[in-house]
Amino acid sequence: MNLLKAMLLASLVISNLIRRYMLGLAAVPAIIQLIGFLFMPESPRYLVKKGKDQLAINILRRLRGVTDVNEEYQAIKTACEEEVKANQLTSDRSIVVRVFTDAAVRRALIIGAALQLFQQITGINTIMYYSATIIRMSGVTNNCTAIWYASVTAFFNFIFTFVGIALVDRVGRRKLFLASLAGVVFSLLFMGISFQLEEKTAPDVTQAYTVVPDECATKFSTCGECTKDPDCGFCFTKTDDGEYVNSTCLSASKDLTSSLYGACSVNSSTQSISTTYTLAYDYCPSPYAWMAVMGMVTYLMSFAPGMGPMPWTINSEIYPLWARSFCNSITTFVNWTFNLLISITFLSLSEAITRQGAFYLYTSFGVIGFIFFFLVLPETRGRTLEEMEALFSGSWFVRSKSRKQLMD
Repeated sequence: MNLLKAMLLASLVISNLIRRYMLGLAAVPAIIQLIGFLFMPESPRYLVKKGKDQLAINILRRLRGVTDVNEEYQAIKTACEEEVKANQLTSDRSIVVRVFTDAAVRRALIIGAALQLFQQITGINTIMYYSATIIRMSGVTNNCTAIWYASVTAFFNFIFTFVGIALVDRVGRRKLFLASLAGVVFSLLFMGISFQLEEKTAPDVTQAYTVVPDECATKFSTCGECTKDPDCGFCFTKTDDGEYVNSTCLSASKDLTSSLYGACSVNSSTQSISTTYTLAYDYCPSPYAWMAVMGMVTYLMSFAPGMGPMPWTINSEIYPLWARSFCNSITTFVNWTFNLLISITFLSLSEAITRQGAFYLYTSFGVIGFIFFFLVLPETRGRTLEEMEALFSGSWFVRSKSRKQLMD
């Protein structure tokens, strides 16, 4: 949701306000959230731990909208008492040792960390952080248009999150996650194919600019080769029949919207004639631009219901109380570490193995993840902590008979 708001704000102010105003606008939702926190009640579990049982009961009644909350209150009180006993027996240092020596908890931690790992290495934050860049790579020339398209894709991510909320207890965690991951794999493959088709149909350089020495003008023969060089842009004009003519490769200016010389330069006389030239920087004009946008939309529609919330939901359920804080901190660390890694490597990866290569790599990660989770991820819906421990104590692989039971 925050990314959606940021993209909408960027498209509105990019032409009218300087960047510091854009950053300042981010404080608005934060202030609204802060005001909302002032009216948020304390956690009943926290109040029980502090011995304020009656206040905890009153808050439970207000949150649930019923007067009889004794069963939930007793469950919270019992859980808190067990947690206190466990903490008395286990020091902070021995928790680490106990987690890695307890087979059930160790297995749960590996699966929980893998959920967070594959959430990130299938490229979600590449799609979210670089959505406008990816759309421009696909052939959308206008910056504001690219940002608006990115806002639309982020909107689909927001809407389909509610689909996950509606299905998580009906369908189950395992089914929802695997279906989501399958959709993500298909979407990544679709995006890879779209960029490959763009490269294969890239127009040729038909003219060589020789008026002023320009290294870009003589090095490349196609748009694809030209736009891979960060110093060059593909200058062209489009006919009414949709053909790209009078094309050349030229050195791009600092703002990347015009060339230093030739038909696409700001001072070129051809800019004032009827023929309009465009400088394509970091993309090639292509009839397949819609495929990349469609791939991003289907990716987010697939990701939002399952792969987005399920790693967090499952991790909140599979650990015993004494290990929950430690294990969740480890899996969260895995999530943010690979968030950073994938985010900072995308553009370099695109240059090293091409854009389609980057998305094919993410696709391969998704396929590996699907196979792994199909074999080892059990259904955790509706299971108690005791049942959860037994669930992770057996074989690593979800057996055929057990899998059918777990998915029902």
